[in-house]
Amino acid sequence: MKKTIDFLLLYDLEVRDKRLIKDISKALEINNFSTIVAKLNEEFEICNKFKVKNVVINKPHFHYLERIINKLKGVKFIVLDTEGILPANNSQRCIFEPDGYIHWFTHQKDRYSFEKCKQIVSGYPRKNFISPNTTKTEGLITVATNFSYLFYSRKEILKKRNDRKLKLKNDFDVIDYRNFQRSCLKILLKVIKLNPTYNFILKPHPNDAKKLWTKIESKKFENLVIMNPQLEIDSLFKKNPQFHMCFDGCTTILDAYYANLDTITLGRFNDFNDSKLRHLEKFNISSSEFRIEKVTSQLISNSISLNKDKLFFDELNVFEKSKIIKLLMEVNHEKSFFKMSNLPDRNLLSHFLKDILKRVIPIRFSKLSRKKIV
Repeated sequence: MKKTIDFLLLYDLEVRDKRLIKDISKALEINNFSTIVAKLNEEFEICNKFKVKNVVINKPHFHYLERIINKLKGVKFIVLDTEGILPANNSQRCIFEPDGYIHWFTHQKDRYSFEKCKQIVSGYPRKNFISPNTTKTEGLITVATNFSYLFYSRKEILKKRNDRKLKLKNDFDVIDYRNFQRSCLKILLKVIKLNPTYNFILKPHPNDAKKLWTKIESKKFENLVIMNPQLEIDSLFKKNPQFHMCFDGCTTILDAYYANLDTITLGRFNDFNDSKLRHLEKFNISSSEFRIEKVTSQLISNSISLNKDKLFFDELNVFEKSKIIKLLMEVNHEKSFFKMSNLPDRNLLSHFLKDILKRVIPIRFSKLSRKKIV
């Protein structure tokens, strides 16, 4: 007979998500619930090995046949959106309602019209892991990158585009976003080159291509240090930089806000025009402003205005882990339900058909040519 596990808690990126998931697991175990913490790709194996009552996932992606089957068997799914704030006006495409959904902010929650799903707004879950900086090192700049769509072949990037259509509604185009990332790379390299008196510490995104960083290292910038991408973001901030740089729409701007750092964003992506993350930036370098001196002279006047969106800042400054634990316990005691949220479209039906055929007919698929840095 299979052993019963109350909660299977899954994390996506270890460097970004695991610490939060383990912290929640510990709180559940204090309340006498059995838990397993595992990587996303271990979900189906664990669900086959154990009788899992509740699965905590990072996004409500139910285009996997295994999740649909497990849902029909009575497994309950709770979404803890570890990536959190979608900077564009897109939303997750839920085929059926999850049993619970933990949002960071109200404006994210308002994008969904669930009827039975229990939802809460928790604030920013990684808030408790960031310590505010009390000192700054003049001339030192930290940078968090995201070149996640660079160095894919055309065939691979088109597949990525189709995958996003399975997961998101009202989404931006992946090709446009790749072009945005290319422009950000050009801006970043030019900033480093044209400001030799400033020192830069770059933290690559775990999804960046290994080939990219090999090429950047080959340029041998004397004012550039590339940080171990497996270290967490607070390790970067502990260098006590003068200010932090990230790309338009990057959630490390939230981490920098808690670290008491001024943030300069690189590049502009039109689909992020309504992003609330832009409330937190002190300056933006898009195409012409490359001299850091010009930026620093304007930082004082570009102070963050808390009046731009009071609700957003209220929720940004409060995180209640107890609300998450309470929701998880409430879902655990509720009966499982199956309620459709979005009817499958042609793209989704085609995906299911291909998935079934792959299970029936052995097909060899070529591996991605692109290797991630982590």
